[in-house]
Amino acid sequence: MRARWAKYAFPAMRALGAAILLTHEHSPIDAKEALLAEMSHTLIALVAIPAAWGRWLELRLPKGRLAVVFGYLSPLCLTVVGLILLNYREFS
Repeated sequence: MRARWAKYAFPAMRALGAAILLTHEHSPIDAKEALLAEMSHTLIALVAIPAAWGRWLELRLPKGRLAVVFGYLSPLCLTVVGLILLNYREFS
């Protein structure tokens, strides 16, 4: 895609996904399972937020040292999310 906005689609989807993970609820049938699921989702969301902002700022900042730092932040956070998901399980 050659549209100027296309490069911002993936960071925006990351931010939206993190927001959904932070705001959705689980059924209160079993409070323990709901709490454990919410805790794991919160951890993933808290790592996904810097991943989204890191890529967004990498694209928006002028080329320089700060843009390079944010360029490393985003893939590092995505790697951490992947490591969290390796140990993730649904509690139902």
